[in-house]
Amino acid sequence: MNKKYYYIVLLCFFSFPFSNIPFNYKKIEIKHSFFNEKSTSYKKNLIYPGKAMLYSAIMPGLGQLYNGDIKRALFFSMIEATAWTTLFINNSKSTDRTEEYKNFANNNWSFERWMKHYYDWQDDDEYKMLFSNTQSDTLYENIWDGSHHLEFTMSHNGNVILISTTDYNNDSNLPSFRDDFYYNDFGTWTPDTTAINELINDPNFNLIKDSHYYENIFKYNHFYSGWSDSDSLTVYDNDGYLIAKSPKKWEYRAMRDDVAKLQRVVTYATSAIMLNHVVSMLDAVWIAKASNKNFNFNIEPIFDYNLQYGVGGLKVVLKW
Repeated sequence: MNKKYYYIVLLCFFSFPFSNIPFNYKKIEIKHSFFNEKSTSYKKNLIYPGKAMLYSAIMPGLGQLYNGDIKRALFFSMIEATAWTTLFINNSKSTDRTEEYKNFANNNWSFERWMKHYYDWQDDDEYKMLFSNTQSDTLYENIWDGSHHLEFTMSHNGNVILISTTDYNNDSNLPSFRDDFYYNDFGTWTPDTTAINELINDPNFNLIKDSHYYENIFKYNHFYSGWSDSDSLTVYDNDGYLIAKSPKKWEYRAMRDDVAKLQRVVTYATSAIMLNHVVSMLDAVWIAKASNKNFNFNIEPIFDYNLQYGVGGLKVVLKW
């Protein structure tokens, strides 16, 4: 009889681990975890839209690569590479062409020639209207008139001063472009060649060749006489506005037009780069959110204290 009880005890002892009744401490632990953490969220292949946007902001295509979309990544990266290549090539050409037209202007336009020959057509009935204020009368505009001007430095009383070609009737002790380099001969202004030669030979003479200078000498008839072939004057009608034309001036104008076209391409490439960044960022965020919606779901255990494990079921929430 004693052996019978002994075998029953041994059987219960060895079968207890394989039963479906957990140890009390394990059950308490399960219940405690359910009370303190009621739900668990699982996100398959979670993609963070903020990261995708940041990557595309740094380099278009990286956000798409982070999202796992290789085709989109290649698309945006190719646009970026093409735009940058276009920008560098055309900007380099623009820089080279700019140096070319500047050298051309320096060799074919002369400040001295402009000052000495400005009034060559004031008695020419065919061409003097090119140098009038409105091109509708025969009033020859003086060389110091108008809003467009050039600037240069010169010596004066031991100092170096800056003079504008629109300076005239100066009541101070400083030189005046009109009064120091031109004189009125019975109502006709005539260049003082001696004073002009002294100016050109002045060691402190320096013509300010900024962007306005390189624009003025071809854009306005006022500066036409400075071209080396100004004696080959013809008239070009630009939709009613008459332009003083010569072969050298027109060649220079064509060079400037080429640079302007290259700069427009650079502007377009820059805009394409900026737009590509913005579109790539928005696309990366949109794709990241769409991807997360396809795989985002929550699992919540339904606790029941009366059950052995304390779990009466699972609540599944799917979001898309």
